[in-house]
Amino acid sequence: MDDGWPVRRAAERFQVSHTTAARWAGRYRTLGVAGMSDRTSRPQRQAHEEAKQRKDGEARYAGAVQAGTGLGPI
Repeated sequence: MDDGWPVRRAAERFQVSHTTAARWAGRYRTLGVAGMSDRTSRPQRQAHEEAKQRKDGEARYAGAVQAGTGLGPI
């Protein structure tokens, strides 16, 4: 990319998908050499944890409405 290589050719050379090569090129353009360091592949969020928190929140809301504590619609 710095040497004028097209992204598709660089992807073939490094045996990665065009999408991956384009992502790397973008990081290099934005962050320079620092953007090329290894990155974690760990997910930033866990869907099952978010769903559990949402479900817990909904249960607390429903309980408050039933108890008449003033939370919820009039």
